[in-house]
Amino acid sequence: MSTFTYPVDVTEDEDGGFLAGLPDWDHVTQGNTRDEALTMAEDMLLTLLSAHIAERLDIPAPSAAAGRPVVAPGPGVAAKANLYLVWRNAAISKAELGRRLGAGPQVVARLFDPRHASRIEEIEKAMRALGKTLVVDVRDAA
Repeated sequence: MSTFTYPVDVTEDEDGGFLAGLPDWDHVTQGNTRDEALTMAEDMLLTLLSAHIAERLDIPAPSAAAGRPVVAPGPGVAAKANLYLVWRNAAISKAELGRRLGAGPQVVARLFDPRHASRIEEIEKAMRALGKTLVVDVRDAA
């Protein structure tokens, strides 16, 4: 599945500050400094992921960084976004997922909400209910 690591196009704004665009999402944000613009791009990514999950829309695949800086959600949000993709591919209702988990609709809704701090064990259990295994990976820092 995806790590949801997206490249950012950072440019200096002629009016001052910096623009940070997520070309895979066709959205732009800004900040007073380059670092602030990248922080705003990371927040924008979380907002976009949340909206696409809530509205049951496709999540664009990240393109190659090609030397550009990247932003990514934290591992909890990435796990939830992957759960969303797995659930969509399973073509079952949230009610069916809840039945498989022995959980009510509110619990299932929280599993898909990137802004709700679900325990990783809950996401892992949902993945197993969908026939998948959640894997955690450690890599060298960029």
